[in-house]
Amino acid sequence: MNQRPQAVPKRRLLGLSLAALLALAALTMLALPALPKADSGTPTVAKKKKQKKITGTLTQGGYTVIALAKDGEAKTDRAPKGAFKLRPPAKKVTLHLRASDGTYAGPIVVGTRKQGKRAIEGVYAGAKLGKVKVKAGYAKLKLRKKWVDKKREARAKKGVPIGAGNFGRVKSKKTKGGAPGDLDLDGIADPLDIDDDGDKVLDNLDRKPRKGSKARVSADAPQTFTIRDVFGGGLTRTSNANVPGTTTDDINEFMRTNNEFTLEMDILPGDFSELDCAQPQSRTDPTLGGLVYCTEGGTGELSGDEVIPAGLEFPECCDKDHDDFGEMVLGSPGTPFGLVPFATSDQIGPGDLFFQHVTTDGTTKTYTGTLQYVFVTTPALISYDDGQGNSGSIGSGIDYPVDDGEPGTRANPFPVKANANGNVKIEFELWRPQRRPIPPEDAGTPEDPNWIDIGGLDYGAVAPEASWKFCGGGSLSSDDPNLRLTEGGFREESDQDGFRDLRGDEPADPSEKITFTVNVTKCLAERGESFNVGEVRDLAGSALTPAFLINDNTTWGASFIRE
Repeated sequence: MNQRPQAVPKRRLLGLSLAALLALAALTMLALPALPKADSGTPTVAKKKKQKKITGTLTQGGYTVIALAKDGEAKTDRAPKGAFKLRPPAKKVTLHLRASDGTYAGPIVVGTRKQGKRAIEGVYAGAKLGKVKVKAGYAKLKLRKKWVDKKREARAKKGVPIGAGNFGRVKSKKTKGGAPGDLDLDGIADPLDIDDDGDKVLDNLDRKPRKGSKARVSADAPQTFTIRDVFGGGLTRTSNANVPGTTTDDINEFMRTNNEFTLEMDILPGDFSELDCAQPQSRTDPTLGGLVYCTEGGTGELSGDEVIPAGLEFPECCDKDHDDFGEMVLGSPGTPFGLVPFATSDQIGPGDLFFQHVTTDGTTKTYTGTLQYVFVTTPALISYDDGQGNSGSIGSGIDYPVDDGEPGTRANPFPVKANANGNVKIEFELWRPQRRPIPPEDAGTPEDPNWIDIGGLDYGAVAPEASWKFCGGGSLSSDDPNLRLTEGGFREESDQDGFRDLRGDEPADPSEKITFTVNVTKCLAERGESFNVGEVRDLAGSALTPAFLINDNTTWGASFIRE
């Protein structure tokens, strides 16, 4: 088995020239809205009245019980043998479970009404739950009325919240106000919900935040922390489920050894924060409990940059108080916390649940963040054609995996010619990147899992050595019915130009391609650059989520020489 490589700074992308892809990575970061940064000042911590403890016993051990207030603050208690006791952060809360493997295991239902069409989840402080039956995707009991908050209820089928078992990615009609902390009434509290407006579009991919989007940034919005997925790639760093001959083992090996696969998280305001990825049930075998890529003895490392050295194991590197939770440390100014998982597609994915323990003036508060999905592959170049007789395609000049020195790499660039107008115009075909299925999507089998083409992304092109801006709309064109060119802000919050993919998420399909043309000469001229005969130029791009405040991204690219 190959050994995992030494981690490198998270803004290095491999496959084109180092300088070119450093520029592309910087472009991607600068073009995106910055993740929220921790305040430099120390917030005032108001003293709260201590709430009475909530107690109970789960029918299965190994879970963590979460008491979640509508403002997003949480309290947790591990229940290795089933019994739990915790002091909730507010008088009224909902209760949820995290499984021993670190994934979200669903809400606790304390009652039903409307013949099972509504599930009640609200619980008062001091409640004695007694026996709690753990089911697949949720847990239930019948709680005495004096401890039940009926205002916190969800849409249900036969008493089961409609968001149970799918991490909240379920169609749910709009509500006038929703239950506190669960605006789409699917039973999954907003900080835990991967689709909190009930439109079946993952939040990071949702161009239109839920009605009244100011709620996301208002003082009344549940406090949470965002998680961003960055998957760097170039021609030599490409993996895609649609490439002929690609196997599950190929994809997993690509993920396991890829030091350009990074999770980035914002650090909430406070003196310091620790990342809780659950705790292994056995300290010597983290696969028995917790998220393997950020628990003791696991695979994860801090993402290195100019400040943080490469290769620091997390959490071991940063666990000063020896509680098995690593401190979330910042690297270079303006960068978020970065973690390189070195994890395979079956070790990281939708529903991975993190706690951030934020300590200020000796007082610790806990907040949650849920991973919606990760790119398990990158966009893949299928073909290029300059319209002047030069072209290459899968099986004819492009053969994955591509090694250094093969066609399209910096050492052996693809040839292109200018047209009669003196412009080098290149038509590209790409396959979309993939993710793993989210229930109820068909997951396939462990030996032969299914993959989902990620739709709804925004695509930009760039000649990275020329500028840190995407090519302008005047240099882009496409007849692809799934793409719409938008000038002056294809990502809505920025002034960058590019294409919007109108196709939604669908099972991976090699026949589904993205096709567009880049006038490389014009793109370079916009920045005062040229593409002369004999020169080598890199052309690359990013596929970005158009989300509000947070953007995942993955890259593609190749090198060209003008004849």
